Amino acid sequence: MTKNTLTYALSCAFLFCGTTAIQAASYPANVEVFFSPKGGAEEAIVKAINHAKRHVYVEAFLFTNPAITNALLEAHQRGVDVKVVMDRKAALTRKTSLSTLAKQSVPTYLDGKHSTAHNKVILIDDNKVITGSFNFIIRSETSNAENLLVINSEKLANRYRKDWEDHLGHSKAVDYNTLMDLKAKRKEESK
Repeated sequence: MTKNTLTYALSCAFLFCGTTAIQAASYPANVEVFFSPKGGAEEAIVKAINHAKRHVYVEAFLFTNPAITNALLEAHQRGVDVKVVMDRKAALTRKTSLSTLAKQSVPTYLDGKHSTAHNKVILIDDNKVITGSFNFIIRSETSNAENLLVINSEKLANRYRKDWEDHLGHSKAVDYNTLMDLKAKRKEESK
């Protein structure tokens, strides 16, 4: 291949890739970062939830952390709109905080549309996004190597909220009794 042919081929490839690539949006933000184990991620989540005024929306794969659960319950009790969307398989096959929340009338939803609903996101008051590899479980704080970002950005929170609402839209609302019935049925089916 001659130099001109190679240059032409690379130019065409660059142009083709450049026109089909997805453009990522940029969001100005104030960001706090936490690492675990024992790096303050759990404390940062609880503190953010404790300061919530209007809403706390959660998307979770795993969720068993009692400190985060209690913070959500306290927020709900003080009138903050709290909603939790969780992966359906994880919620039905594992012990989770979802039943504790549902028992206290926190709106809970099961996302069964995806192979795994693996998001780990908390949205607070239209201006805060909490996300990272940090699952909302005790091991994430005490022994796992995890990361957590607390991002203060109204524009980014708006983008995440749209995605959260998409997941909420295809998720099934479950109350405590329905959740317990689904867990019992799943347990029977696995025998």
